[in-house]
Amino acid sequence: MKSLSEQLLDYNKRLGRIVKDTKRIQSKSRIEHNLTRLNNIVRSLQSNNKILKFLMEELEFSPSERLKKVYLSIAQIAKYLLESENFEETSINDLMERYSTYKNLVEQEWKIFYESYSKDSLAVLKVLKGTNPEKIEVYISRIKAAEHFTLDEKVYQKLKESIDQSTDLIQNAGLDEEITLFLKKVNKGTATLNDITEESYKWILKQNLLTKIKISFKKI
Repeated sequence: MKSLSEQLLDYNKRLGRIVKDTKRIQSKSRIEHNLTRLNNIVRSLQSNNKILKFLMEELEFSPSERLKKVYLSIAQIAKYLLESENFEETSINDLMERYSTYKNLVEQEWKIFYESYSKDSLAVLKVLKGTNPEKIEVYISRIKAAEHFTLDEKVYQKLKESIDQSTDLIQNAGLDEEITLFLKKVNKGTATLNDITEESYKWILKQNLLTKIKISFKKI
């Protein structure tokens, strides 16, 4: 029978093996986890790039030089990490931070472009809402759906279609500056009888809006 000291020695040896095996398992698990994170970044970057190319071709969206540089740096670092099999936590965390910066830039630049691209169409559609409420509400809804950057290409396709259809609608409505100003005041609830000119009255009759436009007394 082994003495207590011998039993303790055997136990320590077994414990040492268990610790080594555990470290190997943990190390493998960390590598797999970081590799998954790296793959997710690469896939997301590719998806973003695909959408940006679509926006550039279809909507003439123009990304800034800064955005292009950030994209290239992430792509180059990701390629290096994959080729060198460097899946260290610090390396992946650094890449995650860069990708977060890239995403924020994309969202900021899209927001600026979207406002410029859709502002005039939305303003006039709201003015024309009384002429064909259901159709115009669909246009407005589709345009507003693209307000925030998304990876869904269909959202941008509907945006472009709705802007084009809105342009046709506006042209066919025969609006001039005088009528547009009057309808804007109607929408805001500030129109008075003095705002109804001969031209705006003719247009109201032509669009069959005589019973759809309401002017009320001001509260004094």
